[in-house]
Amino acid sequence: VPTEEEQKLLKDYLDQPKSNMETLCECEKFMVNMLDISDVQSKLHALSFIKKFATNIESLCRDATLVRTACEQIVTSGRLRKVLGIILNIGNKLNTAGPGNKKK
Repeated sequence: VPTEEEQKLLKDYLDQPKSNMETLCECEKFMVNMLDISDVQSKLHALSFIKKFATNIESLCRDATLVRTACEQIVTSGRLRKVLGIILNIGNKLNTAGPGNKKK
């Protein structure tokens, strides 16, 4: 996409009576054609988004599957349940003076 400065230079060149499109290189011809398109930056951004959309969705689906699998493993883990039970018992012991005693 031509910058504003490049757009101005191209327009100035084309407004000259002796300007000739044939003297321009391919990239300059391309930029001249881009001058005729309104809001070209937004349109190119939209095209880029459309092109990348399917790949992004596939990546998100893989990530969501990994998260779901990890959550299922956490929920069904017997070892984690035991570790959390031990931590809960330790916390309960620290919060009490011992069996049969009043709380601190």
